[in-house]
Amino acid sequence: MANLGIGIIGAGNIWRGGAAVARGMDRASADYMGMLGTVINALALQDALERIGVDLWIARANGPLRQLLTATGLTKRLGAEHIYPSVRAAVTAYRAQFGTL
Repeated sequence: MANLGIGIIGAGNIWRGGAAVARGMDRASADYMGMLGTVINALALQDALERIGVDLWIARANGPLRQLLTATGLTKRLGAEHIYPSVRAAVTAYRAQFGTL
């Protein structure tokens, strides 16, 4: 039986884009820096989970974040079938594969 844990990966521990924008930084640059921080945290989480035999599935990955996941090799490491555009899509795929949550 498979176990499912749901968590949120962000970059608040690394970068606060809103604060940078408030100080005059370009919004797009601040957003991209936040996505890089998110990828850094995802890589660290994937490494930790991989060592204990747990699969990481990513949901709500938008276009630019998907590009960063690919550029860093995380898409290849996880498998594209573990990256979804929405939580609903991820849960639906998980249920199709394992039958239940």
